Amino acid sequence: MNHILQIGLEILQAFWAMTGVMAPYLLFGFFTAGVLRVLVKQEFVERHLGRRGLMQTLKATLIGVPMPLCSCGVIPVAAALRRDGAGKGATAAFLASTPQTGVDSIFATWGMLGGVFAVIRVLAAFFSGLISGVAVDLFDRTPDAPPTEPLPSEIRKATGPADGIRRLFRYGFITLPADIGKSLVVGLVIAGAISALIPADLFSGSLGASPWLFPVITLLAIPMYVCSTGSIPVALALIHVGVSPGAALVFLIAGPATNAAAVSTLWKIVGRRTVLIYLASIVATAWLSGFLFNAFLTDVVTEAVQHHAATDSSGFWNHFWAILLILVLGNALWPRKKTTETKGACSCESHK
Repeated sequence: MNHILQIGLEILQAFWAMTGVMAPYLLFGFFTAGVLRVLVKQEFVERHLGRRGLMQTLKATLIGVPMPLCSCGVIPVAAALRRDGAGKGATAAFLASTPQTGVDSIFATWGMLGGVFAVIRVLAAFFSGLISGVAVDLFDRTPDAPPTEPLPSEIRKATGPADGIRRLFRYGFITLPADIGKSLVVGLVIAGAISALIPADLFSGSLGASPWLFPVITLLAIPMYVCSTGSIPVALALIHVGVSPGAALVFLIAGPATNAAAVSTLWKIVGRRTVLIYLASIVATAWLSGFLFNAFLTDVVTEAVQHHAATDSSGFWNHFWAILLILVLGNALWPRKKTTETKGACSCESHK
């Protein structure tokens, strides 16, 4: 019994330490996401992507990378794009690039894994989206007829500056945290469990750097629901137990982009052939990115992670930011009557 309590305490300590380090970056990301939500309307996205072709695929990728949508929040937007005439390639590119990153996860990645990892993650999301879209356009020659059933809009226009500010904070600190909150907490708990239960040197040496870990990580990531932010502490914990940064990057790419909800939705709106091409493109991009990462940037990332590990996580400000983040998530996840602005929020865990 004492041993079980000790393990539980270690998991809790790791959970709280990661929360404290991650919290300030994540809270700033929430605020920035709220700004983007007010400034970039869904109508703007649909207008620029509501056609077919390489340029639309490129636009879909560029717009998708910074957009603050979780792995299930992207689904109704992708369906709306498809309904409004976006080609299969553009739809696939948007669905691949958007859930991998967002302004919230970019800031959190920077804080937890370092600037190099954050930049590489953005580039990986961009190229995986672009490659997925181009591959779909090249290899899927089936008729490209978008669905015609109407979908409810989740965005309403701001009526003035005060309304815009209210919507900024509502989306940034209620709707978005509600979208990713449970997945984030699950990710932190998983990371704590990995840190507490797996010896730090288990994957040290050639085993941790083996490319054979890539298929194993991929098979674990594809069916798993994990948002781009919730995947960060898991990736960090994997690196701590000796898994190579490249294998951790594979998890960060494959997890958010290939969860069961996204795949089933893509199957419905673009067809089976497109889904198979999409999955193959994501896996190929993830493995190639992981291989190149290990070949050229392992030392840089390992140094950044070690710097994070050496950071004092017991200071006042770490506790302060952790408590503030928990309050934000608790408030966002507290059951309440949905308003017009929160109806677009998805319950990610319902798509598991």
